[in-house]
Amino acid sequence: MAWNTSIEKLVNGKINVKMLRILMVFIFVFSGNVWAEGFNKNWLGTWTREYASRFDISRMEIFYNTENSFLFKINASYGANTGSVSGIALIKDNFAIFYDDEDGMIEFIHENNKILLKPNIRMPKYAGMGVEFDGIFIGI
Repeated sequence: MAWNTSIEKLVNGKINVKMLRILMVFIFVFSGNVWAEGFNKNWLGTWTREYASRFDISRMEIFYNTENSFLFKINASYGANTGSVSGIALIKDNFAIFYDDEDGMIEFIHENNKILLKPNIRMPKYAGMGVEFDGIFIGI
C-alpha cells in the first residue's frame, strides 16, 4: 500500500486498523527528543497488582515512553486461566488511555507512585474466565 493512499484513507476515515497501528508505532518511535524536559519517567518499569494472591496475579511492564505515550504489556492470571494485552497508551499529565480496535479501553491513573488501571467492559475478551486487568499496581 502506497504512503499517499494510506494518508488518504486516514483522512477519509477508512484506514484499516493494522495500518493505523503501524502509523502509531512509527510516530511513537520517531517522536522527537524522548529525554526532553518535562518527560515523565515515572511510568517506566515493572508493576504488579497490589493485593494479589498466588492464584490471582497481574503484572504490567511499561517498556518505553515519550512525553505523550508509552508502550505497555499486561499479563494476568486467575488459577489456570490467563490473559494478556499490550499496546500504546497516550499520556496527559498523570492520566493515560489505551484503545483497541474493538471498543476496548483501559484508563491508567498514576498517583502516589502507583498506577490504577480501569478497563472498560470490552477488555475481558483478552483474558480467560476470572482473569482481570484492573486494580492498583505498585512498582517492583
